[in-house]
Amino acid sequence: LAGPLPSIESSGYYFWDGATWLGGEHPKMISAIQVGGEFFRTLGTRPALGRWITPADQTPEGAVMLSHALWLELFDGDPDVVGRMFRMDPISAPIVGVMPEDFGYPARGVGIWLAHEDSALRAQPAIAINARFLFGIARRAAGATDDDLARDLALVSTRVVDTHGSGLADWRLQAKSMLDDTVGQVRPVLTALLLIAGLALLVACANVVNLVVLRGAARQQELAMHQALGASGGRLARLVFLETLVLGAIATAVGVALAWLALGSFVGIADSGVPRAREIELSGGVLLASIGIGLAASLL
Repeated sequence: LAGPLPSIESSGYYFWDGATWLGGEHPKMISAIQVGGEFFRTLGTRPALGRWITPADQTPEGAVMLSHALWLELFDGDPDVVGRMFRMDPISAPIVGVMPEDFGYPARGVGIWLAHEDSALRAQPAIAINARFLFGIARRAAGATDDDLARDLALVSTRVVDTHGSGLADWRLQAKSMLDDTVGQVRPVLTALLLIAGLALLVACANVVNLVVLRGAARQQELAMHQALGASGGRLARLVFLETLVLGAIATAVGVALAWLALGSFVGIADSGVPRAREIELSGGVLLASIGIGLAASLL
């Protein structure tokens, strides 16, 4: 798509596959992805070792990219693995690179990415047009808008229908952002969880306010005695303010500690249903925001 479409900088495709590795004592089934076009350049993630698979690798010889986990498992993290043959059933292909540990597209658990030998698709365009197992990805060109992309894809759709007949009259190319495609299904759930957490915070604040008011009422005689002994109203107000601030700081510290301890369990539970769950962490920004909210809530 990149050539004739000014709104697209690069594009590629992929589809799910599997492979049997024969390079060890026992065969091993590996989850594999066949890729074509500028798949890795479109995603933009640099390999940890070697280079990307490129369109020049889409030949009978092929090429293999290893996941970081598989590289450690099968080759013990050998930095000289690039260039070695990866023995599979029924073919073997040279290893051209290793992806970094945090790369897992289109899903975590993928062991290898194989260069797709596309001569059959090129020789039979009718098959390529009906290859519904292919998933396309593209990077929008700098300065291109959603309207530019929609217009270019509409032109391609019209061209395909004109070339391959009226049987594809209802066929259309449409673009969807990768973010929406990755987290779109769970975004409403995560938003609901955020709202529930906000409501829980409001309920907790209301309960704390009631406790502070009751404690203040119980201390009326104590405060009156301090004032009779010469303490000014401002000094008493500062005393109450500091006590509340200290309590808020302690509660915030306990909350952050509990969140840090519970994070591992939450990630383990969410990993099967929340995209990129293993990347969830208590970042510096989140930590500062939590401390700020906790202290502000205690003062309110």
